[in-house]
Amino acid sequence: MAEGHNRKKPGSGFHAFLERRWKKLQRDWKRAGREYSSDSIHDLRVSARRFLSVIDVCRYVDDSLKTRRARRWLKAILDHSGILRDLQVERLYIVGLRQKFPELKEFDTAIAVKELRQAGKLKRFFKSVRKTPSSVSKLNDRVQKLVSQQPRPQLRASVMRAVSHHHGRVMQRVQAIDPKVLESIHRVRVALKQFRYAVEIAQPLLKVRLGARVLNQIRRSQAVMGRIHDLEVLSKDLAKWMGDKPRRQEISPILLHLNRQIQVAVEEFMTTVESMETFWKSARS
Repeated sequence: MAEGHNRKKPGSGFHAFLERRWKKLQRDWKRAGREYSSDSIHDLRVSARRFLSVIDVCRYVDDSLKTRRARRWLKAILDHSGILRDLQVERLYIVGLRQKFPELKEFDTAIAVKELRQAGKLKRFFKSVRKTPSSVSKLNDRVQKLVSQQPRPQLRASVMRAVSHHHGRVMQRVQAIDPKVLESIHRVRVALKQFRYAVEIAQPLLKVRLGARVLNQIRRSQAVMGRIHDLEVLSKDLAKWMGDKPRRQEISPILLHLNRQIQVAVEEFMTTVESMETFWKSARS
């Protein structure tokens, strides 16, 4: 055995964590290409976002890292799968609503047709790419090499800056929230996801931990914001589908019900806002 074979390299735990992120992305890419199920699409989207966060954090380590092509592929995954994911979630909501509003049957059928059409588009996207592009594989290799060679103090400082930046973005967007403008809440949702993923990346290197209470607060905030987004998409699609149909009066009460549900969710979300300021502080303490 070569001398120093078992010696722990700077950032080796971090190195292993990033490798697991990469392998998970590859597994989820292959699975989604076979199944197109709600779960497989969801898992792929999460893996794509998490690897985007890996790229983002590593840019703080070396800002000369070339990431454009890899970002373009990862964002293409999110773009091509986003509509299908929304339709799949819509149909889950409709299942829960149809007992109270049987009038949704026709709308459900229309959404099912759109879902099938969108799945076909996603399938063509997978066929056009087939395997992970070499640009992404090469970037992953460069990231692994960068992390293994970086002095640990410098690596820690760079990752700390990345996480602090993402928390600052969360707080900027929190301060800009207008409960009447749902897009302002969606912007917080995106920033909070990025912050959480950045903290996950930092954990094996910085030994920071989001405690159970903080994790529950983040999950609650994300769940409520996700519900607001899903209800808004469903409400807009239903209103668009309804148009000038003769049965418009039968559908209007459903829209009123959805709008009330959105308002309840927004009120619940606003009760979680204050706790967001403490997320990063509690992890570092």
